[in-house]
Amino acid sequence: AAQGVLSGTQDLVVAGGTQNMTQIPIAFASRQAAEPLGLTQGPYAGSKGWRARYGDAPVNQFHGAQLIAEKWGISRRDMEEFALTSHRRAVRALDEGRFARETVA
Repeated sequence: AAQGVLSGTQDLVVAGGTQNMTQIPIAFASRQAAEPLGLTQGPYAGSKGWRARYGDAPVNQFHGAQLIAEKWGISRRDMEEFALTSHRRAVRALDEGRFARETVA
């Protein structure tokens, strides 16, 4: 989004986010698209190239996050505390006007 505005190719960009990704069913949209095509395990399940690269292991944001957390010994509580601190800092920065030139109310 920022690159589009900075490059002059876009005048207005609307961006958003979510507080807690565990509540968002990311895979739902891909399943909706895949099922009418007979791909019951997701849109890439029938791809030989996909299987050659990734095998049958899950390849998604949640699985990757879990592997990283296990590798580095990061607990769910640690992650939630980090997220809360990050959000509090973001609110403080907004209140202090640090993003006044980048945001529209």
